[in-house]
Amino acid sequence: ENGVGLRAQREAVVDVDATGPSEGTVWDGAGAVDLEVLGVGSPVVTQWKGLWDTESDVTLLEYTLEERRYRKPSITVLPWREVTGDLYSVQAPLAVGKRYGSGV
Repeated sequence: ENGVGLRAQREAVVDVDATGPSEGTVWDGAGAVDLEVLGVGSPVVTQWKGLWDTESDVTLLEYTLEERRYRKPSITVLPWREVTGDLYSVQAPLAVGKRYGSGV
């Protein structure tokens, strides 16, 4: 209010981001083709692209590695951990003949 009783009001409106980021594409291996089989002692290399959010920036990426078991819950090999960039490589204790899945 000013000296003669006049007032001004201004408002700001914000929307809360209610949707998650895109799932993008995730694949195993350092090349352009998703690997189905990994050699004994080889590092687990996971790549991803297309992770974006139209309403707000993607500010955190996390990675996990799990043993996938038929009709049983997965077993965590590497718990969720923060990662950066678009490729993650880890030397993990994998067992021959087991099936593993990585997630971003």
